[in-house]
Amino acid sequence: MARTTSEILEELQKQWMASTAVQELYGFNPGERWDAHFSKVSIEGIILYIVAYCAHVLEALFESTKNEVEERFLQQLPGTTRWYVQKLKEYLYNFELDEWGNPILDGHTDDEIAQARIIKHAVAIDDAVSGILLLKIAGESNGNRVPLTEQEEQIQEYILRIKYAGVKTRLINAVGDIFNCKVAIWYDPLLKSNEVQADCEAAMKTYLQNLPFNGEFSIMALTDTLQAVKGVKIVQVRNCSAIDALLSSYQIADKATPYAGYFNPGTLDIEMKPYV
Repeated sequence: MARTTSEILEELQKQWMASTAVQELYGFNPGERWDAHFSKVSIEGIILYIVAYCAHVLEALFESTKNEVEERFLQQLPGTTRWYVQKLKEYLYNFELDEWGNPILDGHTDDEIAQARIIKHAVAIDDAVSGILLLKIAGESNGNRVPLTEQEEQIQEYILRIKYAGVKTRLINAVGDIFNCKVAIWYDPLLKSNEVQADCEAAMKTYLQNLPFNGEFSIMALTDTLQAVKGVKIVQVRNCSAIDALLSSYQIADKATPYAGYFNPGTLDIEMKPYV
């Protein structure tokens, strides 16, 4: 992890004070502290700060580059879950494949390629219990996650062609789990109840939409989201449940990961109570 500017500056100051040449030049004794002779706005302090800041930027750039290279390497390493995710996102609808499982781009424009890249969200989960590789996918429409129902047959065939021999896969390409919730909100009675309620409902929908694909929903995070709404004093989440694409209903006691990889808001029952 890249060091902060303050950490680098502190190290530079220690090295400065430990230098015998600097001690002779400025006339201070070994072991004395930096701030006993220099201030933040001194020429020496400004110079060391500039050096520390530049060093911090370089370290951050090197770390970012290193992480990006490592991430790219893991994506390219065949057979890993990240490789499957990358291959799913590279899928081009209605494109032929070469012998290596890569789409044949010859004769297609950039716009055609962009429009054919329909899998916007993907995750691969290696289920150690069943020995099956779960592949969850979703497309997008008007900024919302949607199943790729019409293209599922072609996507299944694509997976069969790129997967490793002997690997059992299961594609989950489903409509989002319907999220239902009952919440009690104590609000500032100086504000309009219906406006605070509308803001709370909007905040809940935004929280669900902003969850990472196949990300974990938590009642604590939802409570924190509602607590940040203007006028909200107390939040009590009374009941949360969801219905997945298999029509299975499940209660959410603390946290949950949606079957489809994402939630769609259902009934958001918000009871408003003035805070006295």
